[in-house]
Amino acid sequence: MILVYILYDSMHNTVFAGQVWNMLLKFLSQKNYQNIILISFEVRQLEHNYCHPNIQIIQIKRTRYLGRLSLILNFFKLLRYLPKTSYQIMARGPFAGYLAIKIKQLCLIKPKKIIIQARGLAGVEYAYSHQPLKPIFFTKWLRYINKPCMVPARHSFNEVWEPVESCMVSPVESIRFIYKSMLVKSRKWQLSKLEKTVYSYQEIIIECVSTALQDYLINNFRAYKNNLIVAQNDLPTKIKPGRLASWRKTLRLKFKINLAAQVYCYSGSAHAWQCPAVTIDFFKQKLLQDPQAFLLVLTNEPAVFRKLIEASQICHQNYLVLSIPYQEIYQYLAMADYGLLFREAHILNWVARPTKALEYASANLPIIHNQTIAWLANKKNPARI
Repeated sequence: MILVYILYDSMHNTVFAGQVWNMLLKFLSQKNYQNIILISFEVRQLEHNYCHPNIQIIQIKRTRYLGRLSLILNFFKLLRYLPKTSYQIMARGPFAGYLAIKIKQLCLIKPKKIIIQARGLAGVEYAYSHQPLKPIFFTKWLRYINKPCMVPARHSFNEVWEPVESCMVSPVESIRFIYKSMLVKSRKWQLSKLEKTVYSYQEIIIECVSTALQDYLINNFRAYKNNLIVAQNDLPTKIKPGRLASWRKTLRLKFKINLAAQVYCYSGSAHAWQCPAVTIDFFKQKLLQDPQAFLLVLTNEPAVFRKLIEASQICHQNYLVLSIPYQEIYQYLAMADYGLLFREAHILNWVARPTKALEYASANLPIIHNQTIAWLANKKNPARI
């Protein structure tokens, strides 16, 4: 059997190696499929180091999404790469899922099975990341026009306040805000409608990352309960304790970290929704209880974290910030005793199953979190707060 895997969010996406490529290799090792055709829609042709004799990688330049018509144009682009014999389709997300459904509806040689991987909420995510900053006079907290005031920080769901220099706002800024808000709402509606079309289709299997996401798809997109399963194939395997212990000792000695110290690890980027400042504040409180505690930060944005840590006046002997290749992530996680995973209280985080949580679990790290991810909150996890 041949598997056609349709990818719409790029091979250079940060989760591709762990959640897509490793999963495809697992399929081949378990002999679930003889050959795999990976069709990746890219903004432009990209160089990569991924190679396997049984995986054919095809990059197709994607048409900018302006509605379903643009997806139909992409549909015609991939027709020439579909097998002439029996095959199955696995599609990641609603865009790729829509293409997979059209293949089943319009092609003469139809796929035996379609699995659509639901990994998040496209409409909600777009609205969350593109909502413009509200002009000051729109806020109900404004009291004094000519005095400095405080407004909520952008994209904050905990009402973290930040000062502004003036409460005056120009008409142009106000019109721009209204225009951008209308565009964002229109785009969110467009994407949510696409998701509903895809996830309410009966003749597919929908692979969700969590039961919370399953519930959301049922309640909001009319997905059929019997079509839903929880993803298992992209879970990383547990690393043997002996190997973890060896890495732990070697790397702690290399970086001169006390073998008896409690090491708290944060692995990830510095986006606002990942709460980097909360992570630093948490560790600072731990330092008050245990002066020997140590913070290990593994990130692709080291400068941001060094600046936050220095601003918190944490001694350089108590932290280490590193940027490392993905292939070495588990070796460095082995140095830690706990994994830190703080997120904002938002539906996007509640239905998610973060890649970093899977990596922590694979390295046998208890996860310290703030109850904003259902996949963690519903588990027996003694390290949560």
